[in-house]
Amino acid sequence: MELNKIVDPQFQGILRKLAGQELPLRSAFTLKGIISNVNGELKKYDEVRGEALQRLGEKGEDGKVLINENGSVKLSEESMKSFVQEMNSLLTTNISVGHITAKDLGDKCSLSASDLLTLDDLIKE
Repeated sequence: MELNKIVDPQFQGILRKLAGQELPLRSAFTLKGIISNVNGELKKYDEVRGEALQRLGEKGEDGKVLINENGSVKLSEESMKSFVQEMNSLLTTNISVGHITAKDLGDKCSLSASDLLTLDDLIKE
């Protein structure tokens, strides 16, 4: 799955919803591993994003990155283009976090068709 799916708040919310379902023990164990992998990838994404902002952000006289009134890092137009380009490239990176089968989720698991489409890369037949 692409990294852009993992950083999507909707994906994260549905994954939390799935984690709250009553699942067979083996499936819960598998899902816990998937969630751990997703969280690890999110942490790496946040770190790399922060490093890019530190590198590309405008710096004050003290060498620290300048922050706008809205709390975001101040970027020049050229730096903003570079940042967006780098982030778009990063977000298309394929990430493997594991998968679970629909059968393993059991009969008590209730997800909507929309939820299943969002989790499509995680839930295999």
